[in-house]
Amino acid sequence: GRKLQLSVLKQTVEAGSRKLQAKWTTEAAQDMAASHGMDLEAEITAAISAEITSEIDNEIINDLIALAGTVETYDMAATDFTGVPSYVGDRHAVLGTLINKVANEIARKTRRGAGNFIVVSPLVASVLQSAAKSVFAPAVSGSFDSPNGTKLIGTLNGSIKVYSYVYHDQGNEPILVGFKGGSGELDSGYFYCPYIPLMSSGVVMDPNSFNPAVSLMTRYGKATFVNSATSLANSADFYGRITVANLSFR
Repeated sequence: GRKLQLSVLKQTVEAGSRKLQAKWTTEAAQDMAASHGMDLEAEITAAISAEITSEIDNEIINDLIALAGTVETYDMAATDFTGVPSYVGDRHAVLGTLINKVANEIARKTRRGAGNFIVVSPLVASVLQSAAKSVFAPAVSGSFDSPNGTKLIGTLNGSIKVYSYVYHDQGNEPILVGFKGGSGELDSGYFYCPYIPLMSSGVVMDPNSFNPAVSLMTRYGKATFVNSATSLANSADFYGRITVANLSFR
């Protein structure tokens, strides 16, 4: 009879560091407290904390886009239906079809499930919202919203969660398609491993200027699986990338 052999593998995850520091003058802190009743230290600490979170989000999204094993291109200029005048929503619908194709290719490769989330720019979100023959259901009020603007904005065709993200590289805004299973934390192709949570140095005074400064740092690792011979699926199989070009709304 047939036999199934399973192996438990160990992979080293190396933690990297991310640090950010801010300085201000004692006079500025005094003026903010006296004039506006604001704690400048608390405001600056919150600002650099949000910036570190934004940088980590950006790093992870860029990692997943580069990792993607399924790649497609949506060129709206090539969806003119052989020159016949067409409704712009019909041409936008081609993108919805392409997203479904990539999502199902993820299911074929992983044998776990079809892609169930996408990350898009606000411009691409507008295309999906106006696409014919696709059902875009807006998210309810109070949906997740991270400090850098990444948020759940809706669901496409009843099964794909749509997240809007403000890409740092404007004009180069690929669509990330991915699969995250519901059977546990391990049902994924990419793992963010926080080692040291966000930690503050506390306020440190510069002995020369007598101005305060505060530093925040975090340490974390990232893990992917790339050996298809010894794992159930390559990490790249869990993600797809769709590049877009010549978007138009008329």
